[in-house]
Parts: sequence; C-alpha cells; structure tokens
Amino acid sequence: GISYTTYENIGKENYYGLEAGAGADIVPKWNVRMNVGIRKNEVTGFGRDNSATSFTGRFSTFYPLPFDFRGYAFVNYFGPRAIAQGEMNGIFVTDLGIRK
Repeated sequence: GISYTTYENIGKENYYGLEAGAGADIVPKWNVRMNVGIRKNEVTGFGRDNSATSFTGRFSTFYPLPFDFRGYAFVNYFGPRAIAQGEMNGIFVTDLGIRK
C-alpha cells in the first residue's frame, strides 16, 4: 500500500529560434499584429536523440464595434516539435470574442 516517486533529469532539450513580427493600425482603434518564426528543438538523453524544425505563426486583431464594444480574433499555429517519445503534432488554435 505504499508507493514512492522520485524525479530525475535523464535528458535535456535545446531550443533555438528566430521570430519576426509586424503590426499596423488599419483605421483608428483597429489594429492587426502578425508574427512568424522558425524554430528547432533537439531532445537528447532518452535512449535516442530526436530533433525537429518547424514554423510558428500568430495573428491578432482588435476591431471597433458599435456601442463601444471591440471584437478580437487570435489565430496561433505551433508546428510539430520533437519530444522524448517521438514527435508532437502541430497545433492550430483560434480565439474569437467581443469585449467592452
């Protein structure tokens, strides 16, 4: 009925990247931002070495709506990346909303 848990660092991950971004105001109170990047990660020490190079991208905008409301949209993409067990699939996430 007793269990013991220990933690041990048996490997490491190196992460490198380059990212660029730009933003602009389309009209008063409406702005757009965009970032793109390329990243490489290397996982070592888990019985095998693993690495992946992938792209990332982010887009966001806040735009004016009637009655002092503002709409927003966020779009994110994180490309596949190396993990100790192999490779994690890319992830695409969006978020839309209204705020006051």
